[in-house]
Amino acid sequence: MAALLADRPDLDGVFAANDNMGAGALRTLREAGRLVPADVAVVGFDDLAVARIADPPLTTVHQPITVLGREMAWMLVALVDGHYPTPLILPSVS
Repeated sequence: MAALLADRPDLDGVFAANDNMGAGALRTLREAGRLVPADVAVVGFDDLAVARIADPPLTTVHQPITVLGREMAWMLVALVDGHYPTPLILPSVS
């Protein structure tokens, strides 16, 4: 986040690949004197507990972790049985 701010000081929004990175972005923005969301909007991905306890709370996109784990297990079993699983896209909700 610090390098991004140095390269783009007029930055007004960030989408982090996950909530942990989003929480880190919030901390770095605060240290740089930038206000969230007034100066920079920050969005994370995963809907982890860190999003709720961050200051300010991190806007996040929900990823259905339990469903994802179950589907990955089915894919692994299929692969072990000699089948090639098909790609899967799970819905996410903000």
